[in-house]
Amino acid sequence: MAHLTESTATDYAQNMLLKYSVLLLTPGYLASNYGADTVFCHVSGADMAAAIAAARAEAIDIYEYGSADDFFVLLIIAGHHADLNAGA
Repeated sequence: MAHLTESTATDYAQNMLLKYSVLLLTPGYLASNYGADTVFCHVSGADMAAAIAAARAEAIDIYEYGSADDFFVLLIIAGHHADLNAGA
């Protein structure tokens, strides 16, 4: 029987996380073009709430400012999806 180490337990827990793509609306006080400025994140989480929290944390890291609740969720979908309209 294999022994469960902290490393294998962490690997197992990370493999249990689900992948999400989250589109957030950038708050007006950070946006250069409010309503059009968004942040698209690929995150992992145990559920949608955890994925939203991770995406908001990533958005704050990108802008280096802001409050998590100010980034409004426009879309959350299961899986990591590419934006095919990027650069258009």
